[in-house]
Amino acid sequence: MTNFIFCKGNYNNPFPLENPDKTPPKPLLMGPGMRLWLLIALYIACLLVLVMLSKLESFTWLSAGEEGGFPVNYGRFGLALYGIICFAIPALVYANIFPYERFQWFKLQIRVEPVAALYGIAAILVSLLGLEFLLEWLMNNVYDQELRDAQKALEEDYKWLLAMPAFSDLVILLFTSAFIPAICEELFFRAGIQQLLMEWLKKPHLCISITAVTFALFHYNPAELPVYFLAGLMLGYAFCWTGSLRINFLMHFMFNASILFRLYIIEHNPALKNWEPGPFISLAGFALAALFMYLLYRNSRKPLKGISSGNIY
Repeated sequence: MTNFIFCKGNYNNPFPLENPDKTPPKPLLMGPGMRLWLLIALYIACLLVLVMLSKLESFTWLSAGEEGGFPVNYGRFGLALYGIICFAIPALVYANIFPYERFQWFKLQIRVEPVAALYGIAAILVSLLGLEFLLEWLMNNVYDQELRDAQKALEEDYKWLLAMPAFSDLVILLFTSAFIPAICEELFFRAGIQQLLMEWLKKPHLCISITAVTFALFHYNPAELPVYFLAGLMLGYAFCWTGSLRINFLMHFMFNASILFRLYIIEHNPALKNWEPGPFISLAGFALAALFMYLLYRNSRKPLKGISSGNIY
């Protein structure tokens, strides 16, 4: 029966922690597997709505690149709108209709210890040293010409969107490309897909890995799949250990924001453009990231010890 009930706390205890009188929650009509596919179907439906909107004359700026003749901020807000429509709306609709806890499903009410939040942010930031080297190595070792051409075209599109001649451009991008994606994607991937997988499969490591793969694939960037996968693993474990989506918002935003700050600094200091972390610095970045993730685990309220321990959600 617990497969058809969303419950917070121990999987052996089908009553939410916020329900002191232990009133049984209402059973759902579908198991977590069906509800997972429903969430993905909501994403596809919202994506189709966005595509149809972009075909209308008033909304052609949603899909127009630099050649479309629109101001660059149209493209930036178009990306933010994509995140809101395709990730946030499906998650909000799903949470409001199906889970017993409604919006508490997102685990935003759960407090995160400040020291744990600092460890999580430190882990995601230092990991960039290793991830940047990994990305450069992957790009240098891709020999398929079609893939290289597709990646180059994608980079050209982003070069237009991420150009920051003025500080105001950085501020706008921090909102449209760091803050909005951090909220929308975490609502969909960690609060949505990962929780449903956890409820369905009850195998924490497998569920976190599947969510990280999905997170990487949904970014539609072939060369950066390993980067997004590793970042997704860190975000998945942070959510699993703390039981709160607050830390994911912080880590995801800081990850995006640090990339934007780096691009802004390089654009205004061309001498730094050719600097790349070497293998030693990259390995040190990964090692420090692993250390901070371990410290996050040790300082979390709900450390991952397996389903039987009752510490998962």
